[in-house]
Amino acid sequence: MKLLSFPAFWFSVKYKIKNCVKKLPPHLKKNSFYLTGGKHLRSRLMYKTASICSLPYQKVTAPAAVLEILHTATLIHDDIIDEQKQRRGSATINSFLPPNITALSADQFLINALKQFASVIEQSVLLRFLDKGQQVCRGEIRQDFSFNISRKITAGQCLELTRHKTGSLFALALATPGYLADYNKKLISFLEECGYYFGTVFQITDDYRDILYDSRKKKLQHWTLPLKLWQRNDNASFSRKLENKNYQLSYELKNRIARQLRDYIMPPFYQLQKKADRFNRKDKALAAAVFLLMTAEIEKICPFFAEYN
Repeated sequence: MKLLSFPAFWFSVKYKIKNCVKKLPPHLKKNSFYLTGGKHLRSRLMYKTASICSLPYQKVTAPAAVLEILHTATLIHDDIIDEQKQRRGSATINSFLPPNITALSADQFLINALKQFASVIEQSVLLRFLDKGQQVCRGEIRQDFSFNISRKITAGQCLELTRHKTGSLFALALATPGYLADYNKKLISFLEECGYYFGTVFQITDDYRDILYDSRKKKLQHWTLPLKLWQRNDNASFSRKLENKNYQLSYELKNRIARQLRDYIMPPFYQLQKKADRFNRKDKALAAAVFLLMTAEIEKICPFFAEYN
């Protein structure tokens, strides 16, 4: 089977998204950069996993479009919560509309997409998307209620929140091709776990970069694992940051936090590696291929992961 290149695949996905955007109000059409910008990492992982599963790209074009739209809806909500006025160098919807209208706009965007794609996506697959969307929402709600920077939480709780908040959509990206290819539950569960793991490491890396390239004007609102480790290692500088005072974050401290982050992310990695080895001969090659794909993609984005191997 001749494989379609990702740019060609993304063209097909973007075409479906644009058809969906046509039916939206002008202010949402104007902010289509939410969809066209970025790395399209979730769609890319779905495409690569579908290739490993020998699944025709037409099978995952509509699911990839819904995944991008679902992710976009979460970004719009994030911009409200974080009071972001810019994203990817462009003004956010939140910058020129009241928060309530912005939130309803994101809801309308998502509902319109689900309505349009309901006829072309299997109902069981659509239910999986809704389930993972719920996980993201629960993660966001829990973050706002329980992970406020003024509360006491553990590093383990930070890790669990990251898994649900960010890992859920990556779990969809990797597991959907396996589900559409009618693989067994054990294999689909493994693909899903690879997605959860990738999303967790992806978010931890992003949160760590917030420390490395910290903006002194950025106010700390919610706990992340790197922030928790910063507090644990040097509460004095962390407290000064919390109070918006001048502080010094040493090179040695940044490296120490990176080493400790590795200690959190590597045990689950080795557990996944062992799970991949336990499959029977028929499924083992596919599980190994997806595991290697996940590893290669993590090495591209996470500097302290690559140092460990």
